Amino acid sequence: NVIDNDEWNHLPCRMGTLKLKRKEVVFEPVKAGTAPQQRIPCANVGTAPLRLSSVLLPSFAAFSTEPLEIAPGEEGDIIITINGDMLPPNAPHSFNVVVDGVRGRISDRIIKVKLEK
Repeated sequence: NVIDNDEWNHLPCRMGTLKLKRKEVVFEPVKAGTAPQQRIPCANVGTAPLRLSSVLLPSFAAFSTEPLEIAPGEEGDIIITINGDMLPPNAPHSFNVVVDGVRGRISDRIIKVKLEK
């Protein structure tokens, strides 16, 4: 018998010491006056606290985490928000969020965001 003793097996994706449920989010069509959010469950599997951020986001997007600092061995959420009032009519159908605060190649620290039209 094989026993899986990984307490984080419900978070299959990895970015350095951060494990995530997924690395892609999809937003339904975003309307003016709304600010929908997508949450990605995550966990810090390292030995130091993680304070995550992202730079170079489109002006209509925001990145945050709850809690602000994820302690070692603790779970949290990455939150991506789209501001419908700032979303231009010619907004891209998708963009990448590069997560800062964890080690790894940039290509390993990307969350893909898709916007349904």
